[in-house]
Amino acid sequence: RRVWWYRVSSFAYCVPGSLAAVRPEPLSQYAYPCCTYLPFRSMGIAIALNGLASYASDVVYLGEPMNPWKRVDLVLATANTGVQERAAPSKAESTSG
Repeated sequence: RRVWWYRVSSFAYCVPGSLAAVRPEPLSQYAYPCCTYLPFRSMGIAIALNGLASYASDVVYLGEPMNPWKRVDLVLATANTGVQERAAPSKAESTSG
């Protein structure tokens, strides 16, 4: 039997993703000077979609042998993490200057 918080936890990505998709300007402002070129609106959409895919994969199709959402969730999560990791300044860059 699944508990309510397990179902709701998948949507944790939807909240910040939706905020970034609707209002990316504060992110651009706080990203100055390192990452102002990032497409924050597109990233927000991808993060919100990741929350929906996570719900489908981890709640709706949990235990299904042919879970189509598992791969979608994996690809979106990897892509979102990769973009953010790539954009973040390294420690060497942030201390020099």
